[in-house]
Amino acid sequence: MPRDIAIDLGTSSLQIFERNSGLVFNEPSVLALDDSTGKVIDLGFAALPFIGHSAGSVRLQRPIRHGTITDFAMAVKLVSAAFKRIGVSRLSRARILVLSSAVASSVERRAMMDVAREAGASRAEVIEQSLAGAIGLDLPIQDPTGSVVVSLGAGTTEAAMISLGGVVSREAIRIGGEDINTAIALALRSGAGLVVGDRSAEEIKRSLPQLLEDPTRTLEVIGREGIHGEPASVVISGAQIEVAIAEIRRSIVQVVTKALALAPPELAQDAIDGGIHLFGGAAQLHGIGEMIATATEVSVVEYPEPELTSITGAGNCLASLSSLKAIFEHP
Repeated sequence: MPRDIAIDLGTSSLQIFERNSGLVFNEPSVLALDDSTGKVIDLGFAALPFIGHSAGSVRLQRPIRHGTITDFAMAVKLVSAAFKRIGVSRLSRARILVLSSAVASSVERRAMMDVAREAGASRAEVIEQSLAGAIGLDLPIQDPTGSVVVSLGAGTTEAAMISLGGVVSREAIRIGGEDINTAIALALRSGAGLVVGDRSAEEIKRSLPQLLEDPTRTLEVIGREGIHGEPASVVISGAQIEVAIAEIRRSIVQVVTKALALAPPELAQDAIDGGIHLFGGAAQLHGIGEMIATATEVSVVEYPEPELTSITGAGNCLASLSSLKAIFEHP
């Protein structure tokens, strides 16, 4: 019997949900390769120690950027290695439901489906991230009322009004949580002359809630001096980091306000009554829900484990692949 699988090939993580088994893979979407042979050394968490320390013939690959496949061959290797880890092969005749961002073009969505097929899928369908998220939150998407969802990912941000089983209005940009890391690293380099890597920037971002709870609290950041490359450190405060990421947070808020402005007037009251439903890994960014609520004058509903919302919603569709075919995208 075919195995039914949902897959979210994201900028920061690869998530795989299997019917009857639940979430079976949730690891960083990164590969460590032997550069001389092209052979996969490891993937996911096991590949992370190579970041910033790769040498010789070891090469790190992140084949997804801002919700788009930037290296098709590497994306196939990544998904194939993950499938091998969970025991999926071509003999499994797996039927795959692939999540796709609203920013992706029809060509980019087809590339997602092709990756799944090359990795071993016998059939592939695409479902939009925001729609899968709404299903994961168990919102009444088939009703003639409107539900507003906002997906904040590592590489994309999208907001959508959903009604009668489809997306009524949407707005999306290729900006997400990883851009916040980049902004933090740039601020440290330009303001303090300190060079830090992606992992250090991510740790700073995760420390932001604690920094903002106590204005007197600071954080020592270790990196290297920008000119000579020698080890160095600086002490920063939450206020400094907030200034560094302020423009990105404003861009995220603008996506939501534009999506609401595009929605039909008759559904506007539904948004006010039901609130804005926030999910995605970057939804955990400190203060982002409050900023959206202030800008839109609409309450924001936040959830535990928001990074699992979309993959859970797509997974919930697996039991009804045939009957739900109308809501899937066909690039």
